Amino acid sequence: QTAGMWHGKAQRYELPLSEITKKGGCAVLLQSVVKDGLPGPILGAAFIHKPGSETSLDRKL
Repeated sequence: QTAGMWHGKAQRYELPLSEITKKGGCAVLLQSVVKDGLPGPILGAAFIHKPGSETSLDRKL
């Protein structure tokens, strides 16, 4: 699900916490757009864990 489009300026995106907690978190991708408006290469990515959830790294420690 697309949360919004970034156009090079400061931007704030809000998602309902209920959507983020359904699957344990959410992924955030920064992706470029190529000619014709098609999705281009992914420039960056991050995962936001559900507050209070145990991560795989936590389980190994």
